[in-house]
Amino acid sequence: MDKSVEETLADGRWFPLRFEAEQFRFAFIPPERHRETAFLIHLQPPAAEMRSIALSAVAGAELEQTDLHFILHPGFGGSTLLGKLLAQPGVALTLQEPPVLTDVVRSAVKRARGETDEALAQATRLLGRPIGAGEANLCKMTHVGNALAARMAVDRPRSQLLCLQTPMEEMLLSLAMRGLEGRSSGRRIFFSIDDSSMSIARLSDRDLAEYSDLQLAALAWLSMQKMMLDAASRLGPERVGSIVTGQLMENMRETLAAAARHFRLDLDVGARLADGMLERHSKTGEPFSPKRRAERVAEGMRAHGAEIEAVVEWARKVAEKTGIAWNLPYPLLG
Repeated sequence: MDKSVEETLADGRWFPLRFEAEQFRFAFIPPERHRETAFLIHLQPPAAEMRSIALSAVAGAELEQTDLHFILHPGFGGSTLLGKLLAQPGVALTLQEPPVLTDVVRSAVKRARGETDEALAQATRLLGRPIGAGEANLCKMTHVGNALAARMAVDRPRSQLLCLQTPMEEMLLSLAMRGLEGRSSGRRIFFSIDDSSMSIARLSDRDLAEYSDLQLAALAWLSMQKMMLDAASRLGPERVGSIVTGQLMENMRETLAAAARHFRLDLDVGARLADGMLERHSKTGEPFSPKRRAERVAEGMRAHGAEIEAVVEWARKVAEKTGIAWNLPYPLLG
């Protein structure tokens, strides 16, 4: 094996950021950079600073492994904050929505099923390499990545899945409060899921023209809900647990402790809550407090509540027709 390839695969700091043309593309991302990053897709290293390794070369290499766990979520519900709180140095490191997983999904359109399984298997092995000494890796999934978690975990008996449920009302409110850009974002989330053949509904061009942005966002939520339900059904309560956004925001200590136990992490919960992280928005770094968040939610519902309630009522009927449960199983908290 080429010395550069061998060195790259042996060092987890060389992170598999993208997958294209039968090659993984690696960027050098040390643990501290992971801890300050909200979304890995925002990292755009120049081509000269990346290394490409063929899928076949990865498949033939022995890779050191650490525990690899998964956080599934529909977005807009504190998953980034949860990931950062769990990422205590010496305990765990959170991989914030690796775009390589979306690349693998998109490549599946052009590949046979066996070839896609191989690409996913090797991506899983790469994400399972230790990055920080003695740390587990927590992979916070992308929207379409939610559907891959059970497949990635099934042959890794130590891997645990945590599903974070954001109430549909809160997801839609987050989009509505951001104006036109937020609503367009909801439509784009649906398209990303639909383009990956993971939507619960295949819509005609006429349907797409008639459905509002929030209706499409609601279909995206239902699609991701089904992904989490399918993962829970496949792996069962010993390996899958769930929490809801309200528990995380209103009872941070108990929820964080429950998540750490589920992942078998020796997390110092008190230290994580005392380091000032809760005073900063996990994505933007701006001043933040759970109380202010609750106030903004109440303000937003006064402005957009009627529209959102109508969409949620419509979505509940869709859920009933398609057999999608509204609540996730296996709660970690009562």
